Order: sequence, then C-alpha cells, then structure tokens
Amino acid sequence: MRRFLSAFAADHDTAVIKPSALPPKEISRLIETVSLSIENPLLKLKFIHAALDRYAHTCRVMVVPSLDAKLTKQVLLEALDLLVPGHRIIIADPETALAAEKPLRRIRAPRLSQMTVLIGLVLVMSTTYWVQARLGIKAHNAAVPIYRWATEGLERKSESTPHSSISAKLESPADWGVRSAKAADSSPQATYDAASLPEIWMVEEKSGYEFYSNGLNISTEFAVAGRPRRYRTFDRADGALSEIKERPAGLLYHTSEGDVAPFERRFNRLLNRRTRELLQYIKQDHLYHYVIDRFGRVYRVVNETEVAHHAGFSIWSDESDVFLLLNQSFIGICFEGRWSESLNSDPPDGASTSATLRVITRAQLEAGRLLTDWLRQKYHISDSNCVTHGLTSVNPQKFLIGHHLDWAKDFPFRDLGLSDKYQKPLPSITEFGFAYDDFFLQVMGRPWPGINLAMGQLQARADRDKISYETLRRKLNRRFAHQLAQLRGETEGDKDFGRADLSQLTNALDGQP
Repeated sequence: MRRFLSAFAADHDTAVIKPSALPPKEISRLIETVSLSIENPLLKLKFIHAALDRYAHTCRVMVVPSLDAKLTKQVLLEALDLLVPGHRIIIADPETALAAEKPLRRIRAPRLSQMTVLIGLVLVMSTTYWVQARLGIKAHNAAVPIYRWATEGLERKSESTPHSSISAKLESPADWGVRSAKAADSSPQATYDAASLPEIWMVEEKSGYEFYSNGLNISTEFAVAGRPRRYRTFDRADGALSEIKERPAGLLYHTSEGDVAPFERRFNRLLNRRTRELLQYIKQDHLYHYVIDRFGRVYRVVNETEVAHHAGFSIWSDESDVFLLLNQSFIGICFEGRWSESLNSDPPDGASTSATLRVITRAQLEAGRLLTDWLRQKYHISDSNCVTHGLTSVNPQKFLIGHHLDWAKDFPFRDLGLSDKYQKPLPSITEFGFAYDDFFLQVMGRPWPGINLAMGQLQARADRDKISYETLRRKLNRRFAHQLAQLRGETEGDKDFGRADLSQLTNALDGQP
C-alpha cells in the first residue's frame, strides 16, 4: 500500500496543505487489515463516503503533524459519531482478529476492540482523502464501491498535458501480458477460433446452477433480470451507423479491485464471505454479467442478452465495426481480485510471503478459459473482440485513454486462447485521436506496445494528408464527439451516458483547428 500511495502521489501538486510524509509502514498495514474487518460493506461505504465529505473541509487535521493528539482524537470521533451516532464496530471474525493482532498492539487506548477499529477506519478515510487531494480526485470517486476503488475512475487534473508524440522505444512483447499466467505456472497457449472447438452444450440444469459439457459450472444463485440489449455500431470505413443489434459482440474482462483476504486456508471463511458480499453488491447495481471468484467458481449475475453497467465510456473496434459505450454490446466478466496488486507488492499482515495476493489464481484462469470458450461459441464472438476494460476505457471530456485501468497490463490472453491485445494498435487512438498523459505514465510506467503502434499509424496518416499530428488528432476528436452524440437516443437507461455532458466535448474542441 505504501508503494502504491507513493507511486500515485508523486508529481501531482494541489492547492491544499501538503502532508509532510506518507503514513508509516505499520499504519499502512493496519489500514489494510482494518479495512478487511468491517463486516457490512454498505456500512463501510457509508462511513467512507460521509467522512470524505466532512474531512474535505478539515484536511488540516490529517496533514499538520504537530496538532495536539487529544484534539485530533476528538475531531475524529466527532466525525464518526456524526455519521452513525452510538454505533459500535467490532472486528467481525477471529481470523481477521488474528491477522490484526500485531499492529493493534501498537495502539494504546481504552476499549481496544472498539477504539482501534474506529481510529483505523478514520485512517482509511484520511489516507484515501490524502490520495484524493494529491491527485485531484473527486470525493465521490473514492467512495465508489469498495470492490472497485483502487485504479478505476481516477480522474486526472485538468492541467495535465496529453502525450501526443510517439514513444522513442517500442516495448517488447515480452514486457507485457502474462505475469498472472506465469505466477500460476501456466504456459502460453495458441489462439483459436471458437467455432473450431468441439460443441459445448448444457449437460444439466437445476435450481441454482448449470453444468456444461466442457466442465463449466455456472451458479445462478445471484442472477437478476436486466434490460434487453439494443445497440448500434459505426462502420469503420465510412462511419455509417448500423441497424440496431441485439447479439453480444464481445467479451470485456475486469477485476473487482476491492477488499480481498489472503489466499490461505485459515482465511477460508473470510474468503467466502467476501465473495458473497461482492456478489450482493454487483447484483444490486447490475455491474457485470459474470463473476469468477478466487476458487474458480463462476456466477451469472446479469444475463448475457441483457445490459450490465460494467464498461462506462469505452471504445473498441474490430475489422469492420467501431463500438462505443461497450455496456450495450459486450459481456462483462469480472475476476474477483485486485489488478492493482501488480502495482503494490507489499504483503498485508497475516499472510505469508508465499501466499501474497496475486491478481488471479490458477482456478480462476481455468474457469475463465471455460467460460470464454462457451460464450465465444454460443454467440460467435471473434477473438478480436475479447479485450480488457483497461484497454477500452476513456475519458471523453479530455480525450484521454486509461480512465479505468483494470487489466491495462498483465492479462493472460493466451491462457484463455486469445491473441495478445496489448500488441494491437489501440482503436481509441487510431479512430478518434485519443492520447495519454503524465498521470497514465505515473501509474503504468510506460505505454504498452499497441499505443506506440497506434500513434505510429496516426503519424503516417498525418504525413500522408500533409497535416500536423495535432491537427489530425483534433479532427478525429470531433468525429468522436459527433458519433457519441448520434448514440444519445440509442442508449436509454445507460447510467454512464446519462451523466455525459456532450456540450463539454464541444467546448473542449472550440478554437481548435
């Protein structure tokens, strides 16, 4: 966590008072441990959201180290009491208590079981707010579902400068892609056409589950009805709007990015409880079609023929069509886990080094392949339309890629029988002239190869048309704004599109060549 905060905080100045240092390492670990101990996810969300709002006006409490300790304690408890008066929070189970034992001993306070958790929870809030202040993140983004907080929806500062030039060094394919697969001791597999697979059929269906001939077992315990798919695409050659389509066109892979327990036997009860909390939350907001838990169990939440709210503002293309707003056209598959673990290698207290959390487990890889095979065969989904959220997510107001970053690297494409999309020219750049900024580099370290390839194609096109690279970018930005506006009447009920202010797109382009 400490490395994660350090990476995100560097070179992002804000107008608020700056903290003198990051929280000590033991406090960071306490934050990690205590965040696992709050049993009710809705209560946790309520605390974090309300506290962030309150502390947005009292951030000096967190950043002035000389402030009297008694006053600090009084303000913290005041805020908590304001949120849920008289509520008592305790550690939910012995497993988490065991994990928290060492760091909790360092806190000398009366009524240890209550006060430690209260103060630790406020540290969660204050640290989150500290990251917000350094990055210019809006408060509601940090209070977004605990299962999606880490790298999703981090908004850049408006003054961040987009990178439009081509990177000097094209990254080697070996630098990207299959770290998760290597961690699970798997070897890359050849890609294939799903139609070439032996037929996959339902063997048995009973109340609560479906079993298929390739070994896929789907739990339907958390299934919920959604609204039917209806979407249009744009012709890649001439930009013409298609007829209304209803069949899913692709698969979009996510990670849940929330509270996960160490993957060890002694945390078995906590692991199972976290999964059920995640599924309840996803069901409530219709977030994904499928969830694969850390034991490799597959759960259907929203039916594939209906819309789930998983993609936000997103762009992808295949050989013939351009897809905008992939909620409508793609099936969302969420792996329970934290992609952000690849950015933070420090293990939490209570876990041995050998069992440090990984992005996904071997069981998840195997289940992901079975699910991918079946869905591709059932809906005739091409390999080119099986991609990750981090490669498709965009910020439409600022014309930037990587608005959400789950699986922006390290996705095991070949283990799922898919081609490596990190090597494919990125459609948001080639079709619409999007760019990346300093924030993106701060998190990712470098652009993946497909970004360089896309920018190279754009530069060649600009040279051919005898215009500057930036002029071509702005032209393509306008094309994006125009096509997005065409879809407004086609996306009724889409939460993300409903929040869009297309006038901001026009304003962003005013005065540009």
